[in-house]
Order: sequence, then structure tokens, then C-alpha cells
Amino acid sequence: RAYPASVTPRMIALVSSAWVVPGLVGPALAGWVTDTIDWRWVFLGIVPPVLLMGIAVYPQLARLGPAQRAAVPLRADGRRALDAIRLALGSTLLVGALTVGLPLAPVLAVVGAWLAIGALRHLLPTGTLLLRRGRPAVVSVVFVIAFAFFGTEAFVPLTVVDVRGGSVTLGGLALSAAAVTWTIGSWVQARAAAAGIRRTLVTSGAGLIGAGITITALVLIPQMPVLVVAIGWAVAGLGMGLAYSMLALMILETAAPGEEGYSSSALQLMFTLGTAFGAGVGGAIVAVADAGTIPLVSAIGLIDVLMVAMAIVAVAVSLRVPRRPSDRPGVVRARQGAPAMPMERP
Repeated sequence: RAYPASVTPRMIALVSSAWVVPGLVGPALAGWVTDTIDWRWVFLGIVPPVLLMGIAVYPQLARLGPAQRAAVPLRADGRRALDAIRLALGSTLLVGALTVGLPLAPVLAVVGAWLAIGALRHLLPTGTLLLRRGRPAVVSVVFVIAFAFFGTEAFVPLTVVDVRGGSVTLGGLALSAAAVTWTIGSWVQARAAAAGIRRTLVTSGAGLIGAGITITALVLIPQMPVLVVAIGWAVAGLGMGLAYSMLALMILETAAPGEEGYSSSALQLMFTLGTAFGAGVGGAIVAVADAGTIPLVSAIGLIDVLMVAMAIVAVAVSLRVPRRPSDRPGVVRARQGAPAMPMERP
């Protein structure tokens, strides 16, 4: 709300750029701390900076004042809070079902799915779960790319260290490479936002995620150099920068006045769920390897195949997102000092 619509793509890219320094320094530093001190200090060390930044940014946010009144009344806060609790409980049961055996797993899965799907129907744009064209597809793609990307990334250090015998620091460097290319992809999005190739950028980004995971999986071949994981993950990071930044722009553009927060929260919700379920499914597969049922290298390979398949799904669903801004009537975004920006209905 603080910026005109014309600079929104650049602001989204700028937010992504804020990840560069932490993305470069963080994983490598965390690897060094783990190797030389103790992994617990990785988590303890981030608490003071987070608290300080929260204190610093609060006065600036308070100056924005209340949001515009939504054109269409939103659900009561109490009901939405209840839906959020149902979703949290359902998601926990679903992830828990991946870690327990019979006969409890099917029960947890069914109950968890019932709770989660019922809550999501109220928390997401209508048609999201059905992959409906337009705005719902935008939110759906976010879930799938987050599932694929973070479902792989969670096990990149494990692959480097336990499968190939590399250091934790090297695994962290691979994650740093993705942080840089993610930012590059975001800035490409900012420059191409007005070029009428928005759907193309999302589709290309999803394809690059799949290609990056495929390249990363080559590290499982003993004859391949370990550094191939950094190359592959850099490609995947570029894909995320292109796709996610453009999807974030689309969801803001299609938000009605006063509903920017609701739309952004729906996007972030699916991003978080995709991350959690991707890592959860991968963790369940690794747990099978830990039990001695299959070798770890086979488990990581199975994860990579699954995540490539999810990236292919993302490519398919991305064909249902809005192609470009349109002058035809539709859902618009209107901000103070910013013109309305209708989106076409493909």
C-alpha cells in the first residue's frame, strides 16, 4: 500500500534481494558453526537480529494506517482463526501420518485431510483446490513449486555430507548459490513484468526448477564431482526467482481494494504448506532408509524423482495463470496513488 502500482515489480525484486547477504553468508556460516562448535548455536544466533529488526520496522508499518475497507466483506476474524487452527491440526496429522506405521497412518491421513481441506476451502480463493484458471491457479502453482523446491533443498546438505562424504560447509555453499540466482530471477521478473510474458516467466521458472533438481540429482553418481550440486541448485534457484516473484506480483494485482492482505496471506499460506509437505514427504522417505529398508542413496534418488514430477505438474498448472495485464474488466487492484490494474481471464 505504500508504493504505486508501477513500482510493485521492482519492490518485489528488492525484497528478494534482501535475501542475498543472508543467503550467501547464512548457509556457509551455519555449516562452519555446526562443524566447529555445535548446531544448536545456529538457531540461538538468529534470535537477537530478528528481535532487533522487528522493533526497528514496527514504527514504519504503524504509519501506513488501516487498510481500505474491502469491496467484498471478508469472513469474520473469529471464523478465519478457527479455520487456521483446523488447518494447523489437519496439516500436523497429515505430516504425522508419514512417520507412523499401520494401522494408525491411514486414520491420521483421512482425519488430517478432512480437517485441512475443509479449512482451505475458506482460507483460499474459490477454485484453488480445483486448479481453476486465473487467480486460483496462481495460488495453486505456489504450493507445487514450493513442494518441489524445498522438498529437494531440505536434503541437499544430507546428500553432500552422507552420500558423497563432503563437508557441511560445502552443502551450505550450494544453498548460497541458489540464494544468488533466486535474486537474479526476481530482478529479471521486475524488468519483464510489463512485457506481456508473465505466464511464460512462470512456466519457464517451473521448468528451470525441474531442470535444476535433475542436475542436482547427478551428484548421486559416484563419478560426478560434488560441485555439480551447486550448479544444479543454482539453476533451481533461478527458476524460483522467476516463478515465485511473478506469482507474488499477480496475486497483488488481482486483489480487490482492501483485500491485499488476504490475497498475500493466501499465497504465503500455500508457500508454507508446500514447503512443509515437501520436506515432510522427503523426510518420510529418508526415515525408511534410516530403518535399513533401502540405501540412503536410493532414498535421495526417489525424492529427486518425486520432486521433478512435482515440477512438471507446476509447469502444467502454470498454463492456467493469467497471461498478462488486460484492459478488459476483471478483478482489479486499486491503491492510493495507483491506477487499477485488471487482469485478463484466460
